[in-house]
Amino acid sequence: MPLVMVVDDDQDLAEMLSIVLTGAGMEVDLVNRGDLVMDLFNSHTPDLVLLDVMLPGIDGIEVCKIKIGHTEPLHKLNI
Repeated sequence: MPLVMVVDDDQDLAEMLSIVLTGAGMEVDLVNRGDLVMDLFNSHTPDLVLLDVMLPGIDGIEVCKIKIGHTEPLHKLNI
């Protein structure tokens, strides 16, 4: 089952996306802070990341910069 990580501090939007994605047969990880994403990347590598830009902790742009520096190969992670 594909794993989608939804990173958004808008709880209503994240839950709506989770319902739709789960209904489409995907597993969903919900994360509401940018600074919590990196630990989850290391323990549950997602097939797709839906990433908000404006997040508490670390914003989405910084998450991308950090993740791009740690992804081998980058083309395997869809953000």
